[in-house]
Amino acid sequence: LIFLELLPNLKTAEEKIINFTVVTADSTLKGKILMPDGTAPPRDQVFVNAWQSNGFGSGSPVDGSGAFSIALTSGTYNVSIYSQVTKYSAPEISSITLASGQTKDIGTITLSEKKDHIKGRAVDQSGKGLARIRVDAWMPEGSAYSWAVTDSTGYYDLLVTPGVWEMNAFPEDPSLKYYNPDPPKRITVTSGVTATVNFTFLSADAGISGTVVDATGNVLTNLYGHAELMKSGIGTDLFGGFGPGTGGPIDRGSFSFKAPAGTYTLS
Repeated sequence: LIFLELLPNLKTAEEKIINFTVVTADSTLKGKILMPDGTAPPRDQVFVNAWQSNGFGSGSPVDGSGAFSIALTSGTYNVSIYSQVTKYSAPEISSITLASGQTKDIGTITLSEKKDHIKGRAVDQSGKGLARIRVDAWMPEGSAYSWAVTDSTGYYDLLVTPGVWEMNAFPEDPSLKYYNPDPPKRITVTSGVTATVNFTFLSADAGISGTVVDATGNVLTNLYGHAELMKSGIGTDLFGGFGPGTGGPIDRGSFSFKAPAGTYTLS
């Protein structure tokens, strides 16, 4: 965790840059992801993440054959799979334990098609629809994940499966001076019934950007995740258990998002 303070500026918005350093990993988790018809997903469209309960972990996209390989340290990991092709989801994967120096192959995992919907709108305080707001949804008791981006009038449509989902939203474009002040929303989806979740955004007067690097200072371009600013030291877990803060995605090892001025913990 890193503590930092964001201060407003009456003339220009302030951004602070923070870099992370990670340790070398000597274990490997690998496997293969296939589409429902048995073919490989489009390259770099499906991602596999492995995370420990303390938040440590890493991830990787699948290659052109559907294969993936993630370098990790020894320990027990929860594994999640998400697809940029949002109509597909992955089955549950049991936790994985790796010994130091071990390579573990979890075999072939086949995706399934989502058929239910969560719809809604993102607006500002005046009720104006906000375009280019990313909406993420995940199952807190599983690895299912979905996402969408609002259209020019602020509306979105998520493909999901029946069950309990948690949702969060943030500007896809870091230059948009808005932030989501609310913790994730929880909703239960029933088969055949469209659920509705709306978001209201506030104006932001500061921001933060940074990168995740290895021990030699190289940006981890195969790393995907979430960065979160939190007040009062409240913790957060990937795809569930977010504290009431504001954040944005870690995409290919980099992150950038707006926030209100204040003192935070960055996780």
